Amino acid sequence: MVRVYAESITQPLTDWLATKVAILTHRLARGTGEPLPNPGPMPLP
Repeated sequence: MVRVYAESITQPLTDWLATKVAILTHRLARGTGEPLPNPGPMPLP
């Protein structure tokens, strides 16, 4: 299990960052199940 803690100046940017890290962690750790969907482009603050 991996826990991701993300912090940023806005909540949408924090959510985007945490999702991107979760997707990369899933890929690098060869996770089981479906990864989270790509959150799209980085939201502007």
